[in-house]
Amino acid sequence: TTTTTTTTTTTTTTTTTTTTTTSTTKTPSTTTSTTTTKRTPKTTSSSSTSSTSSTLTSTLTSTNITDQQKLQKERQQKKAHEVKGKFDLLKNELEKMKLLIQENNANKNSIIANTLANSSSPDNIEQTFETNSTTATHIQTLQTIIENETAKVKESQLEFEKMLNDTREKDKEIRTLKNLLDEKENQLARLTNEKESHIKKQVNLSQRVAELENESEVLRNEKMKLCIEIETNSSLLIEATEKLCLYEKAKAEADEKKNIRPAKIRVPVQKQKGFWLFQSKELPSLGDLNGAQKHGFLLRRSTWLRFWEKFRFVLSGQSLFYFDPLDQTQAKEEIIIVGSKVEKIDRANSFFIMGPKHGAIYLQADSERELEEWIIAIKKAIN
Repeated sequence: TTTTTTTTTTTTTTTTTTTTTTSTTKTPSTTTSTTTTKRTPKTTSSSSTSSTSSTLTSTLTSTNITDQQKLQKERQQKKAHEVKGKFDLLKNELEKMKLLIQENNANKNSIIANTLANSSSPDNIEQTFETNSTTATHIQTLQTIIENETAKVKESQLEFEKMLNDTREKDKEIRTLKNLLDEKENQLARLTNEKESHIKKQVNLSQRVAELENESEVLRNEKMKLCIEIETNSSLLIEATEKLCLYEKAKAEADEKKNIRPAKIRVPVQKQKGFWLFQSKELPSLGDLNGAQKHGFLLRRSTWLRFWEKFRFVLSGQSLFYFDPLDQTQAKEEIIIVGSKVEKIDRANSFFIMGPKHGAIYLQADSERELEEWIIAIKKAIN
């Protein structure tokens, strides 16, 4: 009987120690659960910040938000690891408690069997029943503790699942933000490339503009030089024409004073044995050419200097006479147009007469209408 009581006491002591240890070890779990419940609002605040950060457009603010979300993700992962470790500890402790319960049940059954087999008096039986009742109460307390701990474990499991769901949602948000950030970076790269290309084009255009300005300055200088040359040449030409007019007037006056007869020219009449026979012919005056087909002022190019001079031309028969505009008493020359060709040239309102005797004579009219009239009249005279 003494041996049985000692065994029961030892079992009860062991169970009490285990219960105390479990209670001491489980107290932190309650604190952790409270702490986790306190930290849950931070996740909501982080979700709100992430939702507001998605509306930001600039790339700098998006990078700051991604950094904050990375820190929040790391914190949540740390919390998840802590909760997982605590969950594993609770699981191990539950398994230990189940093993202790099974051992206590086995010891209880063995004690009852030993007491029934070895008991000779009812007092010993009552003592054994009392010890068994105390062990049963201990077992019930342990069961209640185990149930409480299982409930806490379930709560921690639910919290852990919530944390995992939150982390998954945060991962999705981070991925979407990363994609947005990549798109913004690509757009920024495109814009920078376009900006560089526009800058290069502007530089090229500015260089081209500078070149054109230099060329325009050079052309302006050349134009100024040409204008100066033209003015000088025109002034010289005006002086030369005035001198020539004065000379011709003086000559005409001298001829009138001397009563010189009109000049005679030698005109080729007939060719015999390789020689031309020349005959002197007196040129008519403007008054002698009354039945002329066409008359008017034209510019003629000189054969040697190619200088354009103004004369009065008269088409009479198959001859074209031209007079000095200041002295019209006698023709300067007679151009025989028999067998000649009349064609236009590239110069404005200009044409030439190509004949077998006089060669090419270049003339210019005042207008296109007058040019056509002269060409038609000369062609009719030739035909």
